[in-house]
Amino acid sequence: IFVGELIKQAAITSHNVPASKSIVIPNYVDNEGLKKSKKANAEKNIGLVGVIPQSKRMDRALDILEQLLERDSEYRLFIKGKGPDDYPWLKNRPDEIAYYDAQYARADRLNEKYPGAVTFDEFSPDMAEWYSKIGIALSVSDFESFHFTIPDGAASGAVPYCLAWPGADLLYPDEWIFDSVDDVARAIGDTQPGNREDDQLIVATRYSGRDSAAQLRSTIIGDSE
Repeated sequence: IFVGELIKQAAITSHNVPASKSIVIPNYVDNEGLKKSKKANAEKNIGLVGVIPQSKRMDRALDILEQLLERDSEYRLFIKGKGPDDYPWLKNRPDEIAYYDAQYARADRLNEKYPGAVTFDEFSPDMAEWYSKIGIALSVSDFESFHFTIPDGAASGAVPYCLAWPGADLLYPDEWIFDSVDDVARAIGDTQPGNREDDQLIVATRYSGRDSAAQLRSTIIGDSE
């Protein structure tokens, strides 16, 4: 059972997983639970969930923020999740530790120039509450199998922006996907506030927790109820 078509095909091609036994069942998105009223001024708050490991590309999020701040100092980046100190295995990757040191130093410099520009929110399960302050959901990874930030953000009423990592086009609408950091920054800067019900409907249709649970029951134990 795979959460995306590209992951399924990779397993079949590279690991000899039998195609006849391979299916895609989408991840569960809490569509109703994420529909909380947005807090005041949320439309310029960018949300990024998870920056470990380096392939999550925190540097790209900071690049986008810097471009936006040059045209509007009200943009804010909120990064939620664990940091490098929370993962003991990272200590064995000196190059990666150096990367994070550089990114946190960049965040400090941005906060000196634009107070409050970057906020690090701790790991916690209160995602619906966190998304209530987020107006822009960001995915800038080198690769993901699914990346909940995009559908979760869209379900919450945030505008989704996803760099074109391999397989993103098999999961999300083309209008959510961008080729470069510059394209993302430009699109965010040009976005007008508005109702996001169309995006919410896309997520609710494609990623229904009820449907995924039913598929899992049917596949694993043959229960169709």
